[in-house]
Amino acid sequence: MSNREFADPAIIQYLRSKPGLPYQRNLGVAEIIRSPKFQSCEVLAFLDDDVEVFDTYFSNLIDLFDEYPNVIGIGGIDQNITNSVKESLLVRAALVTSQKFGVVLSSGFATQPSSSERNVGTDWFPGLAMAFRRSVLESHRFDDQLAFYGEDLEFQLRIRSSGDLMVSNCLKVRHKAVPTSRDSIRDKWAYSDGFRWALSRRPDNHVTRTAVLYSTTCLLIIECLRYVLTRRYDYKLAVLGHVDFLSRLVRGKEVQKLRQTTIEMGSSS
Repeated sequence: MSNREFADPAIIQYLRSKPGLPYQRNLGVAEIIRSPKFQSCEVLAFLDDDVEVFDTYFSNLIDLFDEYPNVIGIGGIDQNITNSVKESLLVRAALVTSQKFGVVLSSGFATQPSSSERNVGTDWFPGLAMAFRRSVLESHRFDDQLAFYGEDLEFQLRIRSSGDLMVSNCLKVRHKAVPTSRDSIRDKWAYSDGFRWALSRRPDNHVTRTAVLYSTTCLLIIECLRYVLTRRYDYKLAVLGHVDFLSRLVRGKEVQKLRQTTIEMGSSS
């Protein structure tokens, strides 16, 4: 951990697998844990393929794990995201966001971690740039049933009893995110609601079913009002997404389901 020199030449190993980000991450973790070539590896770092890291990212990452022995996971800071919590009181009342940074609400929604502080504790961090101690990943894996997104949040909630999580603005990255297709808005909202409902049914976090239903109902009303006032098609798709979730829930159907099969499975962010 304290060694400043990385392997030279670096060991690069390509693994082929079926689609699904959590499954692929687990495959890579299993290979590192199993292989004698990586027995000295004490920290496993994950980066999305559309993320660029700054030059000092990995050396700073090792320094942080050395400096904070109780920290089991550290997230990087996307320089393309501003440090802002400017949301309406109505949206905050709906348990969709908060004035606090890096918190997971009882509704299952999470706010972006702070990007202005050097090292700060957090409930979670986005999966685009994250790292965990080997010891954590030896006993925990990502949930490969989460095919669309949310595996980073679910994983971090599950391991919180093992240690602290942190974000640091000395771990700077740039995320070249692809703009969201309007055609996928309906599915993303339906899946988001279903994901939060699934979280509420797990015993290892503070997300509650009452808060999930409350926030979803509030969002449905808010998006309906927005559509009536603006006639914007994306608001209509959001409404339909919430209706899809509630309909599946009432009928006892699978709530973490994608209506369209053409949506590319990507990382959470």
